[in-house]
Amino acid sequence: MGDFMGKLLLKQDEMILLKNSEAVKNIETYGNMYDCVMPYKVLSEIDLQKNELFNTKARATILGNKNLLFQEIKDEWYAIGCNDETTEEVHCQLCGRKNKRIFYIKNRKNNNELHVGSECIKKFPDIENISVIRKTMREQLSLQNENKRRIQFSEIELDNVDYIKNAEKWFSDFRILLPAVLYNNIKMVLYNLNSLKTNYVKKGGKIEDIREQYIAYKKLFEKYKKEALQFYETNKMKPLICRKNLADWLETEHLNVWKHVLENGGFLDRETLEYCYQTEYVRAHLKQFNMKIRDDNIQIVGMNGPFIRFQLQNEDYRLPVYLLVSTKDFMKNIGCYCLTNKKYSYSKHDLVGAKFEKSNSNFEAICNRMKSAMEKSGLRIEKAIYTDDKYYVRLPQVIRASKWSTQKSITEIGYKRVAENNLYEIFDKLMFATDGDISSTFGKIRNKLDATQKKWISQGEKDNLEEISKSMSVQKQREFVPYA
Repeated sequence: MGDFMGKLLLKQDEMILLKNSEAVKNIETYGNMYDCVMPYKVLSEIDLQKNELFNTKARATILGNKNLLFQEIKDEWYAIGCNDETTEEVHCQLCGRKNKRIFYIKNRKNNNELHVGSECIKKFPDIENISVIRKTMREQLSLQNENKRRIQFSEIELDNVDYIKNAEKWFSDFRILLPAVLYNNIKMVLYNLNSLKTNYVKKGGKIEDIREQYIAYKKLFEKYKKEALQFYETNKMKPLICRKNLADWLETEHLNVWKHVLENGGFLDRETLEYCYQTEYVRAHLKQFNMKIRDDNIQIVGMNGPFIRFQLQNEDYRLPVYLLVSTKDFMKNIGCYCLTNKKYSYSKHDLVGAKFEKSNSNFEAICNRMKSAMEKSGLRIEKAIYTDDKYYVRLPQVIRASKWSTQKSITEIGYKRVAENNLYEIFDKLMFATDGDISSTFGKIRNKLDATQKKWISQGEKDNLEEISKSMSVQKQREFVPYA
């Protein structure tokens, strides 16, 4: 019973906060509580029972509604700042204990200020802005500790403060792809060096143990580095060693292929070369690809973006034409064999996916090759003089009134505009076709053109269209005013 009677109703920290607040002075709500508690540092049940001056409102507040009062009290206060590990002897005004870290709170109604220790402030988390300041303080303290440990770690590296960074750069810039075991060993020891530093800076530990581990990992890295350099010297001139530029591209574009090369000791093989269509890699091997061509009438003459450019000139194509084959198609079907099989060779007919390069000279050369075969089908292709328009030309034909009639007439020449892309699609399919196949293909095209509702236009109508297009082009040029 004595212990119960001796229970504290208002602790020291609560009493000080209460006495410096305004809410408790509200007599209508809390009675004479403020005046009655002023002589006390703490208030126990025994004190309350003995002191008859506490009126009923005051007693009701202390015994059953203290939380309501303190919620109102806390709403009066807000945090204005804190100091970090003060060198002066500062005591918490709520508990009296000395504190290194002090929070400052202010009452918005009476401007009273209190400095509160880091432990007591935890008892009043609802005070405005206190959580923000506590978080900021924790972050600042954490950063200070990390900076201290970062400097301590740097003392280990005094002979080369950038050792880890330089080691990572050396590995990242290494000129060839290493075998899987050596590659992974270097990657792991670099990871361990970084983790050792990162974990110590973030979490701390015994610096002596950290120094011992750092030296061990450093020795291990130097061992692997020496092995890597020896591997490079032994294999740097081998044609199928995978060099850095290609290795980086494969790791991004075809990760599984990159892993296969890694497991293959850093060397490319026929299977992996199928995927090595990087433009720079293909360009570097054009000479080798050219030497593998069996035909005398076709040769590689360079690149056009992601395409290999071939020049073809033979008895069919009297004027030189240029073909494009994507590096992707070429490496999959031809290039992978060129670089792995000494006896391998290929011809123009092996150029899967070959397309004609689109240019005026190519267009003229293609039409020149197919002209006689097309004309047998009654068609020709013409390019407009003043514009880039292309036309199918229906050649004049002799038509008899009947199978047995001797009467005959000649049809007029006719024109139908055709999109250049449509023509190139047809040209690509007929690239190495015979005259018979070319004539047959354009014969079918003519039949479809005759069957469509769109009529053939006459020479005069076609000339008028060209004049209109020419006039519009000239008008646009006049309207265009170049910048000075």
